[in-house]
Amino acid sequence: MGKMEEIIKESMIQYSGAVIQSRALVDVRDFMKPSARQIFYCMYTDKFTHDKPFKKTLKSIGSAMRLYVHGNSSAEGIIMRSSQKFAMRLPYVETEGSSGNLTSSGNWAAPRYTSARLSEICEYLFKNIQKNTISEWRDNYDDTEQYPMVLPTVGIYPIINGTSGIATGLASSIPQFNLIEVNNALIKLLQNPNILDEEIIVKPDFCTGGILLNWNEVKESLKYGTGASCKLRSVINYDSKENCLIITEIPYGVYTETICNQLEEILNGENNPGIDRFNDLTGKEPLIKIYLNRKVDPEKIKQFLYKNTSLQYYFGINMTMLDQGRFPKVFTWKEALQAHIDHEKEVYRKGFEFDLAKIEHRIHIIDGLLICLAKIDEVISVIKNSQSTSAASLNLQHNFLLDEEQAKAVLAIKLASLAKLEVEKLEQEKINLTQEANRLIIILNNENEFNQQLINGWNEVSKKFGDPRRTIVYDNYTDEEPPKEIKNITIYINTKDKYVVKDKGKSKIRVYKKDKVKFVMSGTTEEKFYVFTNLGKCYKAAFESFSLEPEGDIAAKLGYVDNEHTIAIYHPFEQSKTVFFVTKLGMINKIDTEEILKTKKNKEVLTFKDVHDEVVKILFGNGNEDIMIATKQAIGVHFETSTLRTLKPGSKGVLGIKIALDDEVASATLITSETAFIASTTSDALVKKTSIEEYPAQGRGTKGRIIHKLNEGEQLVDIIALAADDNYCCSENFGEIETENIPEVSRNSKGTKIF
Repeated sequence: MGKMEEIIKESMIQYSGAVIQSRALVDVRDFMKPSARQIFYCMYTDKFTHDKPFKKTLKSIGSAMRLYVHGNSSAEGIIMRSSQKFAMRLPYVETEGSSGNLTSSGNWAAPRYTSARLSEICEYLFKNIQKNTISEWRDNYDDTEQYPMVLPTVGIYPIINGTSGIATGLASSIPQFNLIEVNNALIKLLQNPNILDEEIIVKPDFCTGGILLNWNEVKESLKYGTGASCKLRSVINYDSKENCLIITEIPYGVYTETICNQLEEILNGENNPGIDRFNDLTGKEPLIKIYLNRKVDPEKIKQFLYKNTSLQYYFGINMTMLDQGRFPKVFTWKEALQAHIDHEKEVYRKGFEFDLAKIEHRIHIIDGLLICLAKIDEVISVIKNSQSTSAASLNLQHNFLLDEEQAKAVLAIKLASLAKLEVEKLEQEKINLTQEANRLIIILNNENEFNQQLINGWNEVSKKFGDPRRTIVYDNYTDEEPPKEIKNITIYINTKDKYVVKDKGKSKIRVYKKDKVKFVMSGTTEEKFYVFTNLGKCYKAAFESFSLEPEGDIAAKLGYVDNEHTIAIYHPFEQSKTVFFVTKLGMINKIDTEEILKTKKNKEVLTFKDVHDEVVKILFGNGNEDIMIATKQAIGVHFETSTLRTLKPGSKGVLGIKIALDDEVASATLITSETAFIASTTSDALVKKTSIEEYPAQGRGTKGRIIHKLNEGEQLVDIIALAADDNYCCSENFGEIETENIPEVSRNSKGTKIF
């Protein structure tokens, strides 16, 4: 009996270890479970990727069977769930056909009817995996193939997608987060390893939106890795015309079928608080309408539903993950971020070392080729007089001090390579490779340069895939003080500073019959935005206050003085780090957006040296772009904004461009690495685009050069930076112009008529 107990005990320990390590928990480094990692790796190696045509999901499942051991049904489940926008904050898979919806779990179509491939973000999950960046691989079930124990996952920490898993004696439950916010936290921790936890803890942000009621408690749970759960509520609005509650967002992990079953029980029960009927209209987004009896209080019904249905739900926090893919551990938020940073550092370092070794090997070969090409007659003689290829190789090594690889490369030279131009190509190739090798050596030996590569990767992914928050967060909600109804609204402002507010209940905009829309600002009634004027002032405005007065004059609303009008609007979701103010007389001021966000009500963000000066252009960037300033007489100057010192609000700025007495600034635009053209428009409705190469960078405060040939009495109106793949040019004066209709000509040309 004792022996049997030992056998059972040993077997269960082995089983529980296998479940923990190979099935239920994610690796803290790439935040992947082994099953998902196996399936995605098979899809990646078999080229079921976003740049290839869709293939039937059956093929993806068949591909996964090379490594996956849990059967085709569960493989299909992982693939389908990884494509669902209501399950993943950033889906790893793209599908054609029905991949399920929020009505119930697992209601996707059969795999013969759907098609699947990896999404574009998966490029970053596997980036540089072919460069020996992953040192540990595992054998598949029959030892015929291997798969990586961890994925590179550079530029992104997949913790954004959250996880839940139940192992043997262990469990894990981690909420979802916003990509931009997590990447910003990684940057802060990389730059300051001793940063306080409170400065990098990110608020949960679920793909299904909803309202998080207990942020103060959740923050403590994330700080220590376990604790209070996320208390989530649906977004419910009341429609007085239909006398119904409209549910548009539900807690993460809840399906509308569950909610509807609970509503059915309430309708048929004795404790119905006043619900007449309901209708589930869920499609791609959740939509449930609950119709009420007359003379009932909608707010009391909402509170009843929150208490008695899954319209209020909980998502636990237990940050148990595998350390180094082996050892289960409860990670704090800071420890999890640091583990991923360490992983990315290792991946980047191995990738750079791989590239450097490859370059050094090629330079070594080129050196051997150049030695022999310089004495080609002797080389030919040695080869001709050798008895065999191997003998020729040995003779070349002996006579010209080459090694075996160099001699092999020399023997492989084609006769055409003996031409003078081919030799020059080799010499230029060596120069280019040497420069790249020196760059890699600097990165590998300089911590700041190395860390900047990680930061560049995170910023790239944030810019490419980042999106605004979806979950609204309250610090410490109590039922005695229910949160206000949250509305998504859009504010339109025209050229006369008239505004109109539009929400889902409105379809027409009557204010804009004569004047065109200049600004469009979208947000919730819980958010703020910032308005900048020509007199150098910044006004803090609340979406909610505009929703209370759906039409009006923004000047009266915010308290403008005489001759003051709106120049630009900034919303914190834009993620800009720097604001550039360009004035009529050629001054430029660079201010950190953090200073703007400190605005209480209104603030004077810059002052003027000349009483006749005013702001004509405000641009939002990251501080590392170039800028071009252009005058009405079509004189422009292009310089690097990194030469500008960041100033405090209220400063006068510095000279950006020298202008003539009878001239003034007309426009300005930011230039990035993607800028290919500068488009320009004039008062005679002429437009053209000119290659950015015709506008090399100059020093700040210079006179500039001509950028558009003008007719007599004509003035430059606007300049716009364009990328090569931009389809439209957005001009403040003429609206959207198709770029294919804009001629590409030199800077000293007139262009063509827009109309």
